[in-house]
Amino acid sequence: MECIKHILFYELLQGKLLNAVIFPIAYIFRNKVKKNSWLWGFLHDSCLYGDKNWNTTQKETFWIAYKWAMRNPLHNRYYSGYCHFIECNYSGGSTSKNSTPAGFWRTYKTETGDRNGRVIDFEKSFFGKQDIQFDIHFEDGKIVKGSRRSLCMPYKIGKLIIIHSRRFGYERGLKQSSFNFKIFKGIENLQGFEKWKILTWKTEKM
Repeated sequence: MECIKHILFYELLQGKLLNAVIFPIAYIFRNKVKKNSWLWGFLHDSCLYGDKNWNTTQKETFWIAYKWAMRNPLHNRYYSGYCHFIECNYSGGSTSKNSTPAGFWRTYKTETGDRNGRVIDFEKSFFGKQDIQFDIHFEDGKIVKGSRRSLCMPYKIGKLIIIHSRRFGYERGLKQSSFNFKIFKGIENLQGFEKWKILTWKTEKM
């Protein structure tokens, strides 16, 4: 239930709908907004126009900034809540085909080393399911029960590879969630999927 609420009210309502309307205003006044203000929360101070793998042209236009903001919504606001912490008392586990540690989110990678490319790197992708629990000890003495639950799986439909990924839980002491589908085309992705498909699933415990 908590996962559904976070996706609906944070990811969709704020990260998509509200962000689509407010970001253009924040962008216009980007050189005037004060740090930690409401508008400031919609910007991305360290990477307003996307990283070099996503924005290969390195152009700095409103449209590029807008697309990046919709892809990485409320960046300043999200990381403003960061504080030092320690994770401990792990339990649970995960599945993978390449012995990915259980503590890592299940996600995919492409030839660019992130998710911005066009060819899936099946060897380095973290496909499978994850369900782990732990305690988070913050520097102010507060202790929170945390978890990371994620899934990332490739499916072959005709001549397409469709990757479904979802996650909910804590990373760097901050709560996050996502629910996505990504479509890949091309013979390299189809061949990579066939090689990956025959590998054996492994279970990793915390």
